[in-house]
Amino acid sequence: MTISAAEAPALKPEVGRTVRFEAPDEDGIGRIVIDRPDDSVNAINSELLEDLAAAVRTARSYEKLKGLVVASAKNGQFVAGADLKMVGRADDPGQLSNVSRRFQAVLDELAWLPCTTVAAINGPALGGGLELALACDYRVGIESPSLTTGQPEVNLSDGPRSSRTGLGWQTQTSARSATSP
Repeated sequence: MTISAAEAPALKPEVGRTVRFEAPDEDGIGRIVIDRPDDSVNAINSELLEDLAAAVRTARSYEKLKGLVVASAKNGQFVAGADLKMVGRADDPGQLSNVSRRFQAVLDELAWLPCTTVAAINGPALGGGLELALACDYRVGIESPSLTTGQPEVNLSDGPRSSRTGLGWQTQTSARSATSP
């Protein structure tokens, strides 16, 4: 389903508990805002992942969406990465693998939106938070010592989970650039 500009004002914004989609303004710019209320660092858990997926689906449905900003509502904090409580509670390694694959699928949907996407990084973007930022076409960060990026999973002997780093990201960027209008 695609939503025309005439229909858009009648719709409520897509609001999950941890992520919300804000409809495009008169310039055609929408926002995905991440704000996990029970966590100071927006760690990625299953709820945030599914709310992000819903927000990306909603963004795709707006035919007049020209741009999308992905931001955090938390002051000085973008997205920290995987929720270590979720990782610690996993009974089966396959469970974490499934979450990782689901996260990759959501990032792919974000990366292939038909509009320009920008990550507004206002603080640490670590692990999955960095992967989220890399799924956007552009990344803009605040000028502050608190802005850090990285893949701390290497310290957990886990390694990055998605293909946004290294050659996989370069290949995807090139493919999108070649097909983007």
